[in-house]
Amino acid sequence: MPNFMKDTIKQSFIKLMNEKPISKITVKDIVVDCKINRNSFYYHYEDLPALVMELIIEVSNKIINMYTVFESIEECLKFLTSYLVKNKKQMLNIYNSTNREVYEKYLWKVCDHVISSYFKSKYDENTPDLDILIHYYKCSCFGLIIDWMNSSMSYDLCDRYSKLIKIKKNIEI
Repeated sequence: MPNFMKDTIKQSFIKLMNEKPISKITVKDIVVDCKINRNSFYYHYEDLPALVMELIIEVSNKIINMYTVFESIEECLKFLTSYLVKNKKQMLNIYNSTNREVYEKYLWKVCDHVISSYFKSKYDENTPDLDILIHYYKCSCFGLIIDWMNSSMSYDLCDRYSKLIKIKKNIEI
C-alpha cells in the first residue's frame, strides 16, 4: 500500500481532532473522511492509540530536529510551547486522552533535548554539577508545561515565566 495513504489517514485524524475529542473519534469516522475502507486503516495501524502514538513520536522528533541555538532559558520555553500553541486543539485533545502517559513521556524527551542543548552550548561538559543544573531546568520546564496544559493553556506561559525570572533576580534563595 502506498505511503501517501498513511499520511492521508493522519491528516484526516488531525482534522477530526480539531472538531471533537479523541474519545469521540472512531475508525469509521476516519475511513469515511478519507474515503477508504477499514482494511486500509488496519493495514497501517493496529488501532487508534497506535495512530496517536505515531503522531506524538513524529511531533516530538520534528521539534527535536528543529534545533536552534538558544540565548536563554526563556527562549527554550518559547520554543517548546510554540508548537503546542499553534496546534492547541490537537495537543489538548491528545493530552486529555488515554494517551497522556505517552504524551508526557515524549514531552519529557523534548524538554530534555532542548534544555540539554542550551546548557551544553553555554558551558563546558566538564562544568561541575552541569547535570544537576540541566535536570533542574528540565523538570521546571516540564512541570510548567504540564501545569499549563492542565489549565487548558489558559494563560501566557512565556509571559508568566519572564515575570518569574524577574522576581527570582530580586530575591535570594
